[in-house]
Amino acid sequence: MLERAMGRGAVSLTATMDRAGVVFVVGYGDGRRGVVELTTDSYVYGGTLRGDGKAAAFVVDMSLAYSLQLGRIEAFFRTGRAPVALDDAVEVMAMLDAAQRSFDTGTSVPVGA
Repeated sequence: MLERAMGRGAVSLTATMDRAGVVFVVGYGDGRRGVVELTTDSYVYGGTLRGDGKAAAFVVDMSLAYSLQLGRIEAFFRTGRAPVALDDAVEVMAMLDAAQRSFDTGTSVPVGA
């Protein structure tokens, strides 16, 4: 969701863990930052988008996530059109890899390196 909201361009990622969970801070080449929090024992996903002097909170209803994903997979096999651009998918995978590397090392790491 962070990549969808912020767009491509992540350059660094730092993961910090404490008793409440893990916080990921993603740095972008143009000076923006995105923050993702994973709270221990919480299965509600949401956050706040901030920019241009405004803020908007959101909560994601994950109860239909699996069936909605299956619908997109079925449409892909039927039409051959991916629901996500390849460049977006590659950056998301690079961010997930960087998140794991940062979590493992306790340091800030480059995205895609």
